[in-house]
Amino acid sequence: MPNLLNYMKTHYWLSMATKNESHEKYAWWINELNSLGVNTENKNQELKDVQGLENLADDVKQKFIHEYKTSNSEEQNMC
Repeated sequence: MPNLLNYMKTHYWLSMATKNESHEKYAWWINELNSLGVNTENKNQELKDVQGLENLADDVKQKFIHEYKTSNSEEQNMC
């Protein structure tokens, strides 16, 4: 019986750690999106999981990079 109790305690703590890590990652990605100027107040389907948040942040960053490269090349063509 003590082995079963130890197993249950270990399983409980591991599952709690996973939930806390997931919550921390979620909060981190929400902060990342806010710093990129994305309004996260009105959460939709895309903002329900960590992977969706990460994908959205990557998309926003790629758009910034594309706009930067485009504007930079236009400035060089004017000179």
